Amino acid sequence: YGDITPQTHCGRVIVILIGLSGVFSTALIFGIIIQKLELNRSQTAVHKFIVLIGLSKEHKHQSANIVKFSIKLWHLRYICRRNGDRSVDRNANT
Repeated sequence: YGDITPQTHCGRVIVILIGLSGVFSTALIFGIIIQKLELNRSQTAVHKFIVLIGLSKEHKHQSANIVKFSIKLWHLRYICRRNGDRSVDRNANT
């Protein structure tokens, strides 16, 4: 908190050097950690490929769900028309 400070020029220089070495060592440690966590070029390509495969699968599932719903809706309308019930047919249009 500033209670104890170096009084001589030599002491102040030592404190400045210790502070700068702390800043540089912290930057060096973070640089090494970030470099280890960073994906290289081939790993990035594999990651993008896997994400695209997942999206492709999701699109296929959604398309299949739309087709299934359309078939169910067509079947419901077909049964209702065969039985002569027009109220369900009107509700299906909304």
